[in-house]
Amino acid sequence: MKANPQGFWMPSYDGGGLLNLMGSLSQACGMDQPVYPPLSVLDTSRWRDARNVVLILADGVGGDFIERSSPQGFLRRHQRATITSVCPTTTACAIPTLMSGLPPAGHGLTGWHVYLDEIDAITAVLPMTAQGRFFPLGVPPIDPDTLFPYPKIYQHLPRASHVVTPVKLFDSVFSTVHATGACRHPYYPEADSWLQKWLAGNKRPGLFSALGAIVRAPGPSRFIYAYWPDFDHTAHGSGVDSQQAVGKFLDFEARLEAFIDDMRGTDTLVVVTADHGFIDSPSDRQIHLDDHVALAQMLARPVCGERRFSYCYLKPGTEADFEDYVATVFSGRGEAWSREKLLGEQWLGPGPVSAKLASRVGDYVLAMKDDWTLVDHAPDTKPIPMIGVHGGLSRQEMLVPLCVITTA
Repeated sequence: MKANPQGFWMPSYDGGGLLNLMGSLSQACGMDQPVYPPLSVLDTSRWRDARNVVLILADGVGGDFIERSSPQGFLRRHQRATITSVCPTTTACAIPTLMSGLPPAGHGLTGWHVYLDEIDAITAVLPMTAQGRFFPLGVPPIDPDTLFPYPKIYQHLPRASHVVTPVKLFDSVFSTVHATGACRHPYYPEADSWLQKWLAGNKRPGLFSALGAIVRAPGPSRFIYAYWPDFDHTAHGSGVDSQQAVGKFLDFEARLEAFIDDMRGTDTLVVVTADHGFIDSPSDRQIHLDDHVALAQMLARPVCGERRFSYCYLKPGTEADFEDYVATVFSGRGEAWSREKLLGEQWLGPGPVSAKLASRVGDYVLAMKDDWTLVDHAPDTKPIPMIGVHGGLSRQEMLVPLCVITTA
């Protein structure tokens, strides 16, 4: 794993990334021939011996962050390798990879905002909202089976599967569809306020209480996937190294260590990783498209994807002007990659490729360098302020920890 000459980190899909982690976990759960190769950076042959296999995704907790915030902590002591995320480095691409076993090229989800030619609208695929479109409450802008047509990994694992998600995401279309084949479990915010403590007293389980109940339940061997989003939410608003973000992580780490102690003797393998890392992008490193009228006039629709990896759909005949503008005005801050370069170099992974992939990556992608971001917004809206960002191809965003703990 290393950066290319331009400083962009290529994700690994052949043995050192999240895609390959799912290959190893599939083998641990009894699948002899996963579609994509298992991890090559770590011997995972004994994972299949565990009665319970637990994967915890700590959203946004990159490897560099753990080294800075808790260098002697529980997770750092159990970190067995560093692996890569996917491209782009965002939840909307990485979680479908974890829940389908496919790279972004295969599942066809290319960022937080995706242009869907099926409905001619830019759509936030996790909350399932489409720009400029209004639907009755609970009605998605597109048939979920059309948007997420690929098999989910729990449908073909030889073990019973369980998915543990925050209660606020539990019944979302994205969560429900991607947990197909698994038993779903909600969990509630940890008890900090008096109200949360009162609710906890009424048997509303937190993350680790929910996990513990599944692990200790009688029955056959099982696979459990759990998602923890709190660090990501905090880092976006406060910054990756802010006191608030670090505090969220350290509390999670302490609760995890207590959970592991409580699980001793249950023959459980716990794997902790992240979907991406983070960087901070100060206000003076944020390029607002509103300030670049000439560039905006070349666009056929608002940019989509990510602030650090933005898909641009151009008006016919503007390709040369677009390339010249980015090469001069954005020199040192970002690069314009054609669709042919992006797909030909397999940044989004190997095939088989989704039939919708080409339509969802624009004519060009703006790959931002260093800590630069491109900020655009839908008409009649204001951009959401963010300090912490991801989606780009820096070391901090691309590399995530692989922590392995056994409780036998």
